[in-house]
Amino acid sequence: MLSKNQFKHLRSLRSKKNRYACRQFIVEGETIVGELLNSLDNRIQLVLCTSRYQQSLSTQALRQLGERLILCDESVLRGISSLDSPSPVLALLDMPRETNEITPTRGLGLYLDGIRDPGNLGTIIRVADWFGLHTISLAADCVDVYNPKTLQASMGSFSRVETRVASLKSIQAAQPDLALLGTCIDEGIDALEFDWPADALLIIGSESHGVRSEHESAISHWLSIPRGKTSTGAESLNAAVAAGILGAAYFRSCR
Repeated sequence: MLSKNQFKHLRSLRSKKNRYACRQFIVEGETIVGELLNSLDNRIQLVLCTSRYQQSLSTQALRQLGERLILCDESVLRGISSLDSPSPVLALLDMPRETNEITPTRGLGLYLDGIRDPGNLGTIIRVADWFGLHTISLAADCVDVYNPKTLQASMGSFSRVETRVASLKSIQAAQPDLALLGTCIDEGIDALEFDWPADALLIIGSESHGVRSEHESAISHWLSIPRGKTSTGAESLNAAVAAGILGAAYFRSCR
């Protein structure tokens, strides 16, 4: 049975401040929690679910969880959940250990420069997972990786893609020969025709302002995504959509 103190703690993790103070976060949803259980993720501290959901768990999962599995009424889950339509299961996880180490970029790397929309960030993490990118670097003012909407949009990819907060200057200092590629709307090189370098850091700017001006001097090439010949309306592309198209362009060029 869930204690009052446990309930209070779990509910407090709706706040970013509390998440980072405790170094814990909540994941909701049958698909995402199911992935974590199947991979036997060792960061799982608790799983709360309805009795109906428990019946769907494998014997192995039940054995693995042991006392970390707590049955709850839907009303309890609703009181903890940050979703409009609460799931019948949620999990409490520990955040990974923080590190200031800058590992060299091999192949394609992503740097997110002020992404503020949690759905965009989560989808970019999912895009990175699709292309097999194991690490994404984020500017300090990006939206929280553990925001519930970010986690939902990542569809479990957050558990396979490492995210780290770093300045572009520190990455450049650690790997001065790395090609830094910026994204712009119309004036850059056609990304689909570009001869991509084998090792490159692609900088995805914020939804409203693009790549910030203080980083412009470090960029070796500006890339853009070609519009359709009959395009007349859209002023820009969603940051996550752009990341997906540019990722595909890179792997097509370097295969």
